[in-house]
Amino acid sequence: MKKNVSSIVTVFLFSGILNAQQLKYSISGTIENGDNKVLFLSPDRNIPNDQKRTIDSVIINNNGFFKLEGILPYPGVYTLFLKTAKVARPFFLDTTATIINGNASNLFVSSVKGSKENAIMASFGLKDYYYQNLISEKYEKLRESAKIRNWTEINLYKKQADSLTSIRDDLARAFIRDSIHSYYALELIDRIKSGYLVVTFDEAENYLSKISEYYHQNPIYISLKSFLQYRKQILVGNQFPAISANDTNAILKEVYPLIKSKKFTIIDFWASWCKPCRANSKMLLQFYQEHRKDIEIISISADDSEVNWKEAIVEDNMTWINLSDLKGSNDGIIKTLGVNAYPNYVLIDTNGKILLNQTGNYSLNELFKYIKEHL
Repeated sequence: MKKNVSSIVTVFLFSGILNAQQLKYSISGTIENGDNKVLFLSPDRNIPNDQKRTIDSVIINNNGFFKLEGILPYPGVYTLFLKTAKVARPFFLDTTATIINGNASNLFVSSVKGSKENAIMASFGLKDYYYQNLISEKYEKLRESAKIRNWTEINLYKKQADSLTSIRDDLARAFIRDSIHSYYALELIDRIKSGYLVVTFDEAENYLSKISEYYHQNPIYISLKSFLQYRKQILVGNQFPAISANDTNAILKEVYPLIKSKKFTIIDFWASWCKPCRANSKMLLQFYQEHRKDIEIISISADDSEVNWKEAIVEDNMTWINLSDLKGSNDGIIKTLGVNAYPNYVLIDTNGKILLNQTGNYSLNELFKYIKEHL
């Protein structure tokens, strides 16, 4: 049996926080057409197979049978994959013996028997996926209508999408409330990091305190706890943090002196690689030109490339204040403020009080509406 334990996983294994003897795993099964291929176990999901870390691997025998046994760094969702394939099979893994049967041509549809968490995830996941697809369809129609400025259809599809989103959110909230000790409740709460506010930040913090200690070493729990602590700094009603960063001329600028002359300031968290951010820059520019007497815009980039950052500013004609520490999206100012989804717009008044915090492709509409109503 091959072993390729990454340094990150090794830290978990030898941290001493979890009793290793309690986290022995066993995975076995049959993979048709997988004879003599190497099957890998990874803690990673949403990245290409050739970039995944691996914590175990095994050569499938001539009958398609395989067996993996070892010590888990933490209970949670793992993936089985073949490096020659594009798909992987995510599943929940703990100390429960797990049986996975499938075909090498498409491991994603393999059957899984083991922890009850797999059945829970599959059951709720199907409902959630159903509504997610319906919502995506409505937004696709909305985008097509927006191209020809058909406001009747735009309003219709937006209303339908909002209604479906409300149903999806209600299902998720009910699941979290009624199944807080389930691992999948943690995954649903974690959506808050990507701007999907199925629960409020206060609710997320309260629910997180009820998550079983069994999952406290899971990276999702750790990162979510840290995110919520950071994110408190830019909640509505709070004072925007007194941050500073370099402008495009490498001159250090403090935010507070920049906001004093205008009634409102839009803090725009963006990145050159964020397509929705780039698309929204055109609307920001038009709004800025119409209301520049009363508003300021400070765009804070999550870029780590100075070249890409400056090129995007020029291409999108971002004629307002642009700042960045060029430490990327996982460090520096962006990490400190808990910004984890783009575009993210924070509206503050002349004293730095946070009035709105909006995330997502269509969040500018609410922002513009609020400003116009309060000018």
